[in-house]
Order: sequence, then C-alpha cells, then structure tokens
Amino acid sequence: MRYCLACRNLSGEGAYCTRCGRSFGGRLCGGKQRHLNPPDALYCGQCGSQDLSDAADSIPLGSPLKLLVLLGFTLIVVLGVSALLGSRLPGFTELTGYRSPAVWLIETSARPVIFAVVIYVLLGLLPGKVGRQLQKLFGKFCVECLRFAVTLVLRMLTAILRVFGGNGVKR
Repeated sequence: MRYCLACRNLSGEGAYCTRCGRSFGGRLCGGKQRHLNPPDALYCGQCGSQDLSDAADSIPLGSPLKLLVLLGFTLIVVLGVSALLGSRLPGFTELTGYRSPAVWLIETSARPVIFAVVIYVLLGLLPGKVGRQLQKLFGKFCVECLRFAVTLVLRMLTAILRVFGGNGVKR
C-alpha cells in the first residue's frame, strides 16, 4: 500500500495511483515497454516518446507499519522486563529518581515524540513543494531514529539478560 502525496489518497502497490492516475517513482512512457524516467523528464530516455505519465511522490506504508509493529512489540518487552527487573537494578532509583524503569522510560520518551510530531506538522504547513519535501525528509529521519532506538534497546536487553541470566553457563 502507498500514500500518494499528489492527491493524498491511499493506493495499492501498483505503479499508478488509483485515484489520480499518476505514476510512482518517476514518469512512465506510453509505449508497450513502459520505460521508467526521472520525474522531470520531457522525453523517454530509451525510446524518445513524448507520451509520459505525470509523476507523483509516494510514501510506502508497508515498511513503516512493520517498523511500528516492531517498535510496539519492543516497547512491550522493554516495559515487561523493566517491571520484572525494576527492584533488582542496583542504584536505579538513586540515579534517576524513579522507582520503576517503565515509568522512567515513558516519561523520558514522551517529550522527544511530542517534539517530533510538532515539527512534522509545522513542516507540512510550509507552502508548496518545499514543505512536502522537508516533511518527507524529516519523516525518513524519524524512521531511521526509530530503527536506531529499537536496535539500541534490543542490545541493552541482551546485555541485561546476560548479566542476570548468565549463572556461569558455558555455550
């Protein structure tokens, strides 16, 4: 599934938007081969045809949704593990001022998430193509930050499990 930025409609995984008919990923020529050309092309680079489709930017929704599901699952695991290990983490309360790592995690992550949402909305209010491009770039940046955070949390979980679950077992 894709979100067409030209008409702001959800479309299938095909090469064209089902609402406005624009092509995703560039301009396609009208010949039998349907050659893919850059979005600003006036002629087909392979057959020379002037019959080109209008291009539209799109956001693929498959991978961000999978990433959000992974992030949600990771968050549930982190909150569960932190609730189980909360009383066993030495010096956690003294370092953070919180008794529960789950509460600390929620409160410290709320501000950056709210900040990112506000910035994303403000970039969308900028006029014309510049606002959409900046919003798209910021969205990609946020997705990369989420990937990094998920990787970091998973590495922290494996380190915690090694410390508390090791018991000297050799592999």
